[in-house]
Amino acid sequence: MINPVPTISWRKVSGFIPSKARLRKSQAVLEIPNVQLEDAGTYECKAENSRGKNAFRGQLQVYSKYLQK
Repeated sequence: MINPVPTISWRKVSGFIPSKARLRKSQAVLEIPNVQLEDAGTYECKAENSRGKNAFRGQLQVYSKYLQK
């Protein structure tokens, strides 16, 4: 049985995806160039086709050596 190609979408759970973000590989990859502290947060990827849907959340943590004491 052939699985239909899913529609993939991204969102930042608490806020907005940075405007500098790019979608790659048919929207399956969210790339955030020059990541900054404010880009940190929980991101969700949702895939959906006629056979169902699934979502995954991941936490992006950003550290800066300049803030450490």
